[in-house]
Amino acid sequence: MRIITWNVKRANENSEVWELIQNYNPDIALLQEVVDLPKNKFKNFEIVSKYAINKSGNPQIFKTAILIKGKIIKEINFESENIWVNKALSFFKGNLVAYKIKLTNLQSFNIVSIYSPAWIVDINKINSLNDSNIKLEPNSTPFKKFMFWYNDGSKSKINKIIKLWMTDLIQFILENYITKNNNWIIGGDYNSSETFDKEYKRQHNIYKGFGSSGNKQIREDMYEMGFKECLFEFNKKLVPTFININNKVHVHQLDHLYVSKNIYGNIKNCFVGDKSLIFRNHLSDHLPIIADFKN
Repeated sequence: MRIITWNVKRANENSEVWELIQNYNPDIALLQEVVDLPKNKFKNFEIVSKYAINKSGNPQIFKTAILIKGKIIKEINFESENIWVNKALSFFKGNLVAYKIKLTNLQSFNIVSIYSPAWIVDINKINSLNDSNIKLEPNSTPFKKFMFWYNDGSKSKINKIIKLWMTDLIQFILENYITKNNNWIIGGDYNSSETFDKEYKRQHNIYKGFGSSGNKQIREDMYEMGFKECLFEFNKKLVPTFININNKVHVHQLDHLYVSKNIYGNIKNCFVGDKSLIFRNHLSDHLPIIADFKN
């Protein structure tokens, strides 16, 4: 079984990207920033895609997509007991595409293609929290960042605004769905790299660019939920997947492929696409992650 995940940088139906993906010959492809996909090149795939959204909540010109050799069984509609979470999930519906699928060899999986925006979620815009009955507070659970709960029902003001990234939302909702015995494949453009963290920069004597925190924590939290990040784990180091087209810096792993531990136990190889080919021909500013598994 071969899985790839790739941000194809607004590829239209005439892009050379599609021939390259054909050559990779994946069983599962999790794609981001797809403008038009030439279906005649993928007649042996079932395909589903949804428009990603911009900051205003309007559709982008590109989609988040899933391609599989097999059958798409049904959509996974993530939901929560929390009104705020459900509204946020609805807002990001085109950025978080999830389906139950069955491959031609009859293996079944839950797969998710993710396109996480490079901007902070506007809590007030999405949910009008100043008029809601939901409060947010920092906490060490459920994933070391914050938790949600209802207050007593009064129309009280939100007592603290928390900076929230879509990666936080992903982890919060997955924790309610993941069990150790389920086959989950989750991949895409997280717009998150450990190289952004202040701790990483201090350790490696990097003084340029902005500094953040919590990117390494994302991987650690996913590990606690029973996942392995294929590219990092197989290579035992960060493998860059993104190039800054302005300064040509190629150090960040923005793209990630997480699989359940039982799937990772069958991994044979995990690598990125040919950067000289992809970057030189301007096919994308991201490299695909390609992972091979024993069936």
